[in-house]
Amino acid sequence: MFEKLNELWHASPFVPFSIHLSDDRKFEIPHPDFFWLPPKSSIMVVTEATGRWHIVNGRGIVSVSVQGEQVAP
Repeated sequence: MFEKLNELWHASPFVPFSIHLSDDRKFEIPHPDFFWLPPKSSIMVVTEATGRWHIVNGRGIVSVSVQGEQVAP
C-alpha cells in the first residue's frame, strides 16, 4: 500500500487521489503538497484545504482511489 501511495504522490503529472480509512474517513489529495509520507514509516500527514492537518496511521487504510476508481486494497 505504501509503495502505491508513494507512486501516486510522486506521479508526473500528478493525478488527485483519495485515501479511505477503516473509520469511514476519506481524505482527498488534490495536490502533492497536501500529503507527506515519511520514508520507512507507517504514518502519513494529510492536509485539508482549510489548512487543518491529520496524522494518519497507514494501517487503517482500506483503499486508495484515483478519479473514483480503486487502485489499491
